[in-house]
Amino acid sequence: TLAYNLLNRVSVSLAMDPHQQQVLQGYFRSVDRDGSGEVDAQELKSCFEMGGLYLSLESCAALIRMHDRDGSRKCDFQEYVSMHTFISSVSTSFYTLDFNRQGFLDPTQVRQ
Repeated sequence: TLAYNLLNRVSVSLAMDPHQQQVLQGYFRSVDRDGSGEVDAQELKSCFEMGGLYLSLESCAALIRMHDRDGSRKCDFQEYVSMHTFISSVSTSFYTLDFNRQGFLDPTQVRQ
């Protein structure tokens, strides 16, 4: 199933090589605009907007809550890695299923 594949990708991706970790640390620092060592919902929202993806502040907060292990309502680097891996997996799965590149999935694509 799609959920199993996503979870499997996330758990495999968390074991990354030093180069991957360095790249993600660079991404993390660019998202962590205030240099606090944690990413909050507003910082995440701003990052998405720079990439042309407009999510609500509530959606960004929900993404953070999904990966916030310590209850701080922010993501430290390890939590950010988990969130980044999840988003990458969802994106990859979406584009794999969206074979006609319409930008949305219809029921026939999801059933495959």
